[in-house]
Amino acid sequence: MKKYIIYFASVIMLISLTGCPHDIDDVQDVIINNNSDIELVFYRGYISQTVLDTALNEDYPWHNEVSDFYIIKPHSFKEVREVKSNLEYILSKGWYQYYFFNYDSITNISWERIRDEYIVAKRVDFETWEDLEACNFTILICNTKEAIKWF
Repeated sequence: MKKYIIYFASVIMLISLTGCPHDIDDVQDVIINNNSDIELVFYRGYISQTVLDTALNEDYPWHNEVSDFYIIKPHSFKEVREVKSNLEYILSKGWYQYYFFNYDSITNISWERIRDEYIVAKRVDFETWEDLEACNFTILICNTKEAIKWF
């Protein structure tokens, strides 16, 4: 009986150690470096079109509220883990986009107004894998008038 318990515990430990849903070679981190003085909120969008649509068509993308994962403090960075094969597939079919918003705008202005008036601090578009490689998988946000003009 003790042998079965040890065997069962070993199997559970092995599963927990190898339970990563994707191969480590199939992971790509995108780094967002917020060098601004503004607290930002981001979301990423995937558009499967050959022509870039710049409209902000999403319903409120954070469901009920913006979680800490999507908030980037001033002068800090965030690593966003992507599945490389999924990202390559998306880029072969369309566009990969990051939208950045002033945190105060998101918390004080209705999403409908933000969407209708396109109150976006910055949008970064990637059309190809080479676009991501060219920026070393890093998005740099600096102090800009666009980032603060809405609030």
